[in-house]
Amino acid sequence: MANMLIIFCMVLHSAVQNGEALRLRNPGLDWFTTSVALQTSHILNMENIEHDHRFGYDLAIDSESRVAMEPDLAPQNVHYSKTKTRTHWNLVCDSECLSSNEASSRFAIENREIQVFFMMRHSDRNEKKLKEKLYSVSDPKSKEYGQHLDMEELKDLVPIPEAAVNTVLGFLKSHGISEPNVVKVNHNRDIIRVHIPIKTAERMFQTKIGLYGSEAPPSKFIYRAYEQYSLPKSIANLLYVVGDLANFPDLSQTNRDQAVSVGGNWENECELTSCTGLITPNVLKSRYNVPESKEVKGNSMAVAEFQGQYFDHQDIHKFSSSCHVNVTVDREVGGNREGAGIESLLDIEYIKAISPEISLSVVYADQYSLLAWVNRISNDKSPDWVHSVSYGNDENQQVSDDYIQAVNIQLMKAGIRGLSILFASGDQGVCGREGCGFFRKRFKPDFPAGSPYVTSVGGTDFSSNEIGEEK
Repeated sequence: MANMLIIFCMVLHSAVQNGEALRLRNPGLDWFTTSVALQTSHILNMENIEHDHRFGYDLAIDSESRVAMEPDLAPQNVHYSKTKTRTHWNLVCDSECLSSNEASSRFAIENREIQVFFMMRHSDRNEKKLKEKLYSVSDPKSKEYGQHLDMEELKDLVPIPEAAVNTVLGFLKSHGISEPNVVKVNHNRDIIRVHIPIKTAERMFQTKIGLYGSEAPPSKFIYRAYEQYSLPKSIANLLYVVGDLANFPDLSQTNRDQAVSVGGNWENECELTSCTGLITPNVLKSRYNVPESKEVKGNSMAVAEFQGQYFDHQDIHKFSSSCHVNVTVDREVGGNREGAGIESLLDIEYIKAISPEISLSVVYADQYSLLAWVNRISNDKSPDWVHSVSYGNDENQQVSDDYIQAVNIQLMKAGIRGLSILFASGDQGVCGREGCGFFRKRFKPDFPAGSPYVTSVGGTDFSSNEIGEEK
C-alpha cells in the first residue's frame, strides 16, 4: 500500500505540474481520493504553491475533511447558541426565520445576501519580507528610507500565487458564485470580496446565519453566522479568515455632549459663546506650536466615518465662520447625507482647521468593517497619504488571532506604499470597553490602535485651567 501511495502521489504531482485535471472515476476509490488529498497536502502548502501558477480547482475539494475556521473566537463573538453579543447586537431572526416570510414582514428586508472577504494567506517567508520592507522604507537610518513602492511594485514584492486565487475562485464557482459584479478580487490579489446569498453561504461554510439587530437607535441590521463555520482543508489552508462572516462591528460610542468639560481660562477666539473654555483650534495651535500649513502639490489626508456618521455642510460653515478657519471637504467617498454626526464633524472640522491647505477626503461606509476599509485603500490608485480613523475595539474583542493578522498584513502594505495610518487609542482609557476587572485587574489595549504598523493617537487634558502642562 505504501508503494502504491508513493506511485499515486508521483502521478498526482505530475498531473498538477502539467496543469491536468485529475479525476478518480471508480466510486470504490473515494476513500483513496480523500487519503491521497490529505497525504499530498504539501501541494497546497503556501511555500510550495508559490511557484506553481497553474493549479486550479481539480481535486474533489468538497469531499475533503473540513477545518473549523477561527477556532480562537474572542468572548464577544462566541455567540453560538446565544442570542446576544457583547457588542450590542441581538439575534432577531435565525436561519429558519430567514427562510420564511417573517423576515420580510417584520424587518422589511429585501437583500438576502451577505458580503464577506476571503483574506488570502501569505507564507511565513513573505510575511517576514513585508515587515522587513516596511521597516526599511520607514526607518530614517535605512538606505531605503522614503523609497515607497507603487501598487505594481507592492503586488510583485509578495505575490499571492495565481494558483491559490484560482483555487478559491473555483470553490466559489462550484457553489454558483462567479459573476464579475458579485466576486471582486482586489489589485494585490489578496482580498476577494464576495456577495453570497444567505442559503448558499450556509451550505458553503456549513454554518447557520441569522439577522442581528442593533440595540442602540437608529436600528441597524446585519447578517452573521451564529454557528462555527468551516471550509474544506485545501481552501482553509489558503486563507487567514473569511472576514465579516463571524465578527461584529462595535456600536458603543462616547456621548461627547456629556463628555465635554468646561473651565479653561483662555481667550475664546471663536465668536460662539458656547465655545468658551473649550478646546478650540487656536488652543491646539498654541499648545503644540503648530505653524501655518503650506500647500504641497499631491499632499492629501482623509478621515474614515461609519455607522450613520454623516456630516452637514451648514455645521461646517458655521464652525468655519465662527472660529475663523477654512474647513472644506474636497472629496466624498461612499456618499453622504446631510446630518449632524458628532463624531464625523469633530474629525472633519479639527483636522482641516489645523491643516486648511491640505486636501481632505471623507471616506464613509454604513458598517464599521476594517476589511472593507483596507480593501478600498488597497484598490485606490491615488490614495490619500494620511488616514485618520477614530474607531476600534478592545484587542480582546477581535474575532480571532488570524483576523488580527489579516488586518496587520494590509496595514503593513499601506505603510510600504507610504500611507500614514492614525488610529484613536479609545475613549475608555487603559481599561478599555471591557473594564479592568474586579479581582484580577488587567489593562486592555485597543485594536487596530495596538497594531505596530499604525500610529496610535491618545487624548490628554491640561493640568490646570491654563494652556500648559498636561496630566
